[in-house]
Amino acid sequence: MVTALNEIAQSASDAPLVQPNDIGQLSLRLAENFRSLAEDTQIAQNLLMNSPELGQKMKASVQKLGTVCIELVKLSGQRRNYPNDQVFF
Repeated sequence: MVTALNEIAQSASDAPLVQPNDIGQLSLRLAENFRSLAEDTQIAQNLLMNSPELGQKMKASVQKLGTVCIELVKLSGQRRNYPNDQVFF
């Protein structure tokens, strides 16, 4: 989980700096790392059967991160479509 989180953080940090042509690859890497995190979270939740509250908090946090990742990909797509628009920088 930690590796996936670090990769997601790195992708988010790289997003404003990457060239518009490379945004698709960055978004794909972000999606793959989030999928891995979501799978690991399900496993961790099953291991935390004796603490359902902690498992639920973990699930909610990953869902919130997923929402942020979706917004980042949407914004990246807009930047790719309009590479000279200063709003996206």
